[in-house]
Amino acid sequence: MRCNFRDNLYWRANQGQAMRFGTFGPFDIPRDEYGNVSDSLSDFWEAVDSEWEALSSGRGCYVFGISPSGGSRVEPWYVGKTNKQGFDCECFTPHKLNHYSRALNRYNRGKPRLFLVAQFGDDGKRLYRGSSGPAIDFLETYLIGIAIGANEDLLNKRDTKLYREVVFPGFLNSPPGNPAGGANRLKESLRFK
Repeated sequence: MRCNFRDNLYWRANQGQAMRFGTFGPFDIPRDEYGNVSDSLSDFWEAVDSEWEALSSGRGCYVFGISPSGGSRVEPWYVGKTNKQGFDCECFTPHKLNHYSRALNRYNRGKPRLFLVAQFGDDGKRLYRGSSGPAIDFLETYLIGIAIGANEDLLNKRDTKLYREVVFPGFLNSPPGNPAGGANRLKESLRFK
């Protein structure tokens, strides 16, 4: 009997085998003479693949961000995912380029950068090539939540409503001031920073 991939994923997750991801970057994204993301990305993908063999064809999540002029921190502007095709086919589609241009227009001199969060096989040594919907979907939503905390103007629309609207003092969208004692004790219990 052939197993459904989702059933197999559930089985593996409950047998103590981790769904592993590795983070790479940030990679500098080339710009054209008008300041937009360049159409010529072969050198970019070559730099990506020099970090890990065939990383450009990996699957997982990615975070587009911008380093303000003179700064080293990368401010996140868009979180995306790729389940069925490689990063090289997903990260620079016209829809994504529109988001990137909107973010770049907010800066006089910012450096566009990209982080890749690639899924690995069970051994942690080779890139996963299957279609891993649940793990990548979860990770994208999780990263969106973290990214909204770092930049409330994040350009993602899907999966952001609750991250933007829920007020949970001490944890999410805290109002000014110190949270109540119960919130602090819960933070301590959960080792939440």
